Amino acid sequence: MARLRDQHVDATRRAIVAAARRRFGHVGFAGTTLDDVVAEAGVTKGALYHHFRGKADLFLAVYDEVEAELNAAGMQAGLAGTDAVDALQRGFAAFLDRALDPEVQRIALLDAPSVLGTATKLEVDKRHALAAVRAAVEQGIAQGRLERLDVDDLAQLLIAACSQAALVIATADDHAAARSSVGAALDRLIAGLAPR
Repeated sequence: MARLRDQHVDATRRAIVAAARRRFGHVGFAGTTLDDVVAEAGVTKGALYHHFRGKADLFLAVYDEVEAELNAAGMQAGLAGTDAVDALQRGFAAFLDRALDPEVQRIALLDAPSVLGTATKLEVDKRHALAAVRAAVEQGIAQGRLERLDVDDLAQLLIAACSQAALVIATADDHAAARSSVGAALDRLIAGLAPR
């Protein structure tokens, strides 16, 4: 009986997050009401408040899910890299490709900074991306493909550059052209970290 209850609780939470993600991705944080979310999820407001303190807490759960998916796509793409630099370039390219998705743009790039604030957004970003980027940077240094710089500093700066590139894509009039342009610039930036 307890197991069935746990499964129901988990299914309810997943339904709420999925409905919120659709709403936040389509009309943004400001345009979404909790009434919209519970109606789309087919649950009560009480069920929503059982799982989330409010709209911002629900948005954080959605953003965390989006960031986990972005990181997984980047890591998967990076596995095909021929060396650490190629892995970084492929991983960041996969992230930028996902930045073409209107739902990702709205949730992760446009709304997250203002809804969550800088500190929370950076904490989520670090939790999902820092370890993988840090490992690639360490490997790149060990392979002699990247300059011997502080690993944590370099990893965080690369994540910031990729995040800014994604924001340029999201706010551009021509998303595809921006993707091509900032992708090339980011690749060149990474390649330019080779030892002199």
